[in-house]
Amino acid sequence: MAATLNPRYTFPQFIVGRSNEAAYAAASAAAVAPGALYNPILLAGGTGLGKTHLAHAVTGEASLRDPMRTAELLTADEFLRRLSAAVSAGTPELLLDEL
Repeated sequence: MAATLNPRYTFPQFIVGRSNEAAYAAASAAAVAPGALYNPILLAGGTGLGKTHLAHAVTGEASLRDPMRTAELLTADEFLRRLSAAVSAGTPELLLDEL
């Protein structure tokens, strides 16, 4: 099950600081050109640095830019569940092609 987007987690609402500016730049690039640089994009870091906010912003922005293309936000647990099922079925490349 995909995570529900929080409409308050957008790029304009994100506060960029020294600790998260690289993540913000990568997330912005992923949202502007989905699949061109990062597909999938993995956000990792300490508590309170904006990972959830950026994940929601990327998904929302990508969906707005190209409504015909599906953008889906997955939790790490959901991604691993889907990957495990795909590996068990012998088709992990199909899962990665879908992301």
